[in-house]
Amino acid sequence: MELVFTSYRDSLKMDGLKVSLDYHAPKLCSYPTLLYLIMPATKGLTGGSVERICHVVLDNNWELIRDFINEVHELGINRIMFCDWATKEQIAHGKLCLAGIIGRYIEDKAHRDREFGFSIKIEYGDGREVL
Repeated sequence: MELVFTSYRDSLKMDGLKVSLDYHAPKLCSYPTLLYLIMPATKGLTGGSVERICHVVLDNNWELIRDFINEVHELGINRIMFCDWATKEQIAHGKLCLAGIIGRYIEDKAHRDREFGFSIKIEYGDGREVL
């Protein structure tokens, strides 16, 4: 199973299940929103505080996240795109994008805790690999 964290813009040219990590998606975008992966407002907080808050949200919603990935895998879908607004240009200029925190969290649970009966590969698009 491949999990790709990318922008709405970049996801247009990709195949697989596309889901939103934001309350507000672009017009004409019909991606379902995963409300349990939407992080609280963190404006003004330090990087370490943001990561701790995100980990609490992810810990509290882990069963929902794991079940969603398992159900998608059981449907025979091998790629999920987790989409948000941040573009490569915005990330390069320091825009906070929580995709890196979410991706690392899922990867850690998949590899360290062996939460899945199949392999998980995490990929970052639009410059998120630096997050």
